[in-house]
Amino acid sequence: MIELELFSHCLHKLPNSDLILQLHQIWRPEVFKVRKVKSHRRFEDARDLDDLWYIAGNFCADMVVGLTFQTIPTCIRQCADDAVKFQKNEEEMLICVLKYMAQLNKMRCEQLNQSASTGKGHTTKLQLPRQEQGRIIGVFDSHAYGHEALKWLCNFEPEGYTSWTPVECELQVFQMILQGPRLGIAIKQWVETLRWPSDIDNKDPNDWGISWFEMMISFYLFSGMLFPIKVSGAGARAKYISYHSDEATLLPPSKRAGALQALCFRNVIQNLTTLLGERFFPTFDGSKCSSMYRLGWRNGCAGITRRPVLPNNSKTMTFIQQYLERLGGVRALANPIFQKDVVAQIEIPQIEEDDVPTRFQKYMAFMKKKRRGN
Repeated sequence: MIELELFSHCLHKLPNSDLILQLHQIWRPEVFKVRKVKSHRRFEDARDLDDLWYIAGNFCADMVVGLTFQTIPTCIRQCADDAVKFQKNEEEMLICVLKYMAQLNKMRCEQLNQSASTGKGHTTKLQLPRQEQGRIIGVFDSHAYGHEALKWLCNFEPEGYTSWTPVECELQVFQMILQGPRLGIAIKQWVETLRWPSDIDNKDPNDWGISWFEMMISFYLFSGMLFPIKVSGAGARAKYISYHSDEATLLPPSKRAGALQALCFRNVIQNLTTLLGERFFPTFDGSKCSSMYRLGWRNGCAGITRRPVLPNNSKTMTFIQQYLERLGGVRALANPIFQKDVVAQIEIPQIEEDDVPTRFQKYMAFMKKKRRGN
């Protein structure tokens, strides 16, 4: 399981999970091997020289464990013994309660069935499970989860999806993007590669939608750009540093977390939608999507309700699968974003960037005119 990295989805169920993680970090298949050896065998029981070495190795390992255990302070060992005893006691009591509840429910159902036969009281009709819904395979597969969902999304190329007409604007418009005009230009070029369903204004309960995190990863692999990290201030006084700078690397990993990058991506999309003043990016009433849930992510993940065709479906979904596996059971998109040798698929025109205070002043002046209806 360590060599094939098959433990990430069930790590919380395995004993000695901390040891498994440490072994995974230092594991080198070309150096280390695993062999199962039956314990508590005598040297006289060896069948050959190799078997004798296995018995001796297991004996030495037992000695090391015994010596290590003796070095543990008595108070720590007593604490561990008390914890084990408490756990066993809790298990026995919980099993007792569970048996009681099962027996109580059994008797309750018997009583309800008896009253149903006489025509009085409650019935057990509503206790029957709902019939499983039939499988729907169209643009999406209603029964696809895990690896099947990943394969489905990697090959997501439905018919009838079309690109929108690009919105024309001057380069100076992007000077009002607080995170930098180059990012705004790159996002606009990425959006123009998306293909949308022809009935995008209609709700489709079978559509998995797409999360902001997935769109941000697609944009990163498309442009090679990530969003700068704000280290202090707000508005005109905000100070940013590059995501890949040495200063950013010294910050806590949460400052470069995938969830924070997805939030920045959504903010820039909303900012551009306001600045361009036309149908640059679709808007929806809700923010629920099930695409990340289909891949095995059990936490809420905001996004949009209709899924477009990305310019790099396969690369994006493969990156996301590997990212989720590296989380190791953490219930947040907390890891930094990085892929070695990302090749940008766009060329951004040269533009002299205003400083943050100037960009903020231009944006506020634009919003003031917009509120006045100019």
